Amino acid sequence: MRPFFHLQACHKSRKKAIPPIMHDGIRFSVNQAKSEVIYNYFNEILRKPFQRQHSIVLTDLLPQLDLSGLDACFSEQEVWETVRNCLVIERQG
Repeated sequence: MRPFFHLQACHKSRKKAIPPIMHDGIRFSVNQAKSEVIYNYFNEILRKPFQRQHSIVLTDLLPQLDLSGLDACFSEQEVWETVRNCLVIERQG
């Protein structure tokens, strides 16, 4: 029973370890060296500006609508008509 618990304890400590890293044909196994390789790799990637390959002009894709009437106020008649229609739909519901 004891070897089982020993294996479990060793396995947990091994799970936390980062395996050796190969970079430019060199194997890095010391934690400090691995952290420097990882840092330099991502630092190089993140410092490069992103170059967009394509662009989409949304105004060409969407229809041109006349939206000037959207800011107009509703008349009292339109409001009451809508309220009545909602009540009718609610009763049928």
